[in-house]
Amino acid sequence: MDRTWKRKLVRECLMWLFLFGTGVAFNGFSVVASQMNAAQTTEVTTETSAPKIYEKPGTPKITARYSQKKVKLTWKKVKLAKTYMIYKKNTKGKYVRIGTTEKLTYSDKKVKKGNYYTYKVIASYETDGKTVKGGWSKACKVLADTIDPKKKMIALTFDDGPGIYTKDIVKCLEKNNSTATFFVVGNRVNSYKSAVKDAYKAGCEIGNHSFNHSNLAKLSKESVAKQMRDTDKRVKKIIGKNTTVMRVPYGTTGGSVKSTVGKPIVLWSIDTLDWKTRNKGKTVSAVMDHVKDGDIVLMHDIHKETKDAVLELVPKLRKQGYQLVTVSELAKYRGYKLKKGSVYRNFRKN
Repeated sequence: MDRTWKRKLVRECLMWLFLFGTGVAFNGFSVVASQMNAAQTTEVTTETSAPKIYEKPGTPKITARYSQKKVKLTWKKVKLAKTYMIYKKNTKGKYVRIGTTEKLTYSDKKVKKGNYYTYKVIASYETDGKTVKGGWSKACKVLADTIDPKKKMIALTFDDGPGIYTKDIVKCLEKNNSTATFFVVGNRVNSYKSAVKDAYKAGCEIGNHSFNHSNLAKLSKESVAKQMRDTDKRVKKIIGKNTTVMRVPYGTTGGSVKSTVGKPIVLWSIDTLDWKTRNKGKTVSAVMDHVKDGDIVLMHDIHKETKDAVLELVPKLRKQGYQLVTVSELAKYRGYKLKKGSVYRNFRKN
């Protein structure tokens, strides 16, 4: 075999050995790369598939109160909460969402006075495009009324007004979520129209106390009827309706009074004698020392000392658990049906 041919053979062998070795290296690199890619893929998949855990917000403790024809829910801020979802129990017993707020209060105006309503609230916040909710609050049941028939109540009444202190008394009643009955004298009404209007708007009752504070027992039927009629006319021009109940001046019910006044006659069970003593402390004591559930209290809103006494009395009575209501409300919740010409001195539980 000549040298030229041998050299050619050696070169070809070396070339094949080089190509074979390179191919093996490439294949090995491919296997390693594939394994690395697989490992990376597995690692990424593992990271993205793990569920993320979010901390839940706290659970609100809610209270509710009916006022001004709506139920107002309130609660304190809870941990992590940004919004609060309000639910109301429907007639089928299911809780339906009625609103969402970022505030710590919510007012439900879709209520009917005298009915009970039940609410729950859920706290929540938004993160990563998701809504994270807390647990249900405890159910809060509320009567859509300012009066709870199961609790004790009395009626404060004011005679001989309206006067310059009537508005102050009304403001005090409003501040303490209370009402009263004002037995107005007809010939004073036009001088204090805004006071009568304010009292009525605040939920107070306007009663008839004759036109000029006459002793009705000494008047004829026609005169008694005129006293009532003339007062009602003036009151109606201000509040749009006649008086609902009446109180006779001096408490006299003789003669033709019962058969002529045409309204229930409301007297009293506690006479503060504020008109006589003109003393704040004595007026307060006259009430606080004797008050009982169902009482009707007599005062006069034309005296400064009485106004001062009321500013102290109302919060004290409320603190002792008394609801201060109108005469007609007291009668209603104590089971009395008021009749024209009948005399009432209190409304104890029947």
